Amino acid sequence: MTIFRYKNGLLYTITKNCGRCGSSYKAHPYKHNVEIGVVFNSHARYRDFKSNMIMEDFKVVSVC
Repeated sequence: MTIFRYKNGLLYTITKNCGRCGSSYKAHPYKHNVEIGVVFNSHARYRDFKSNMIMEDFKVVSVC
């Protein structure tokens, strides 16, 4: 598991969803419940990034 720090200072885990409709990144709060820049179109655990968010907004802080 890789832990990322978003530019707001909070930690997130990120996965890449490679589905039939293309691929998208998804973020999940790590040890907090603050959602950031996410789309709530599904009830999935992970939420799709909004179009204005990119991976460069995150910095790797830990790889387990």
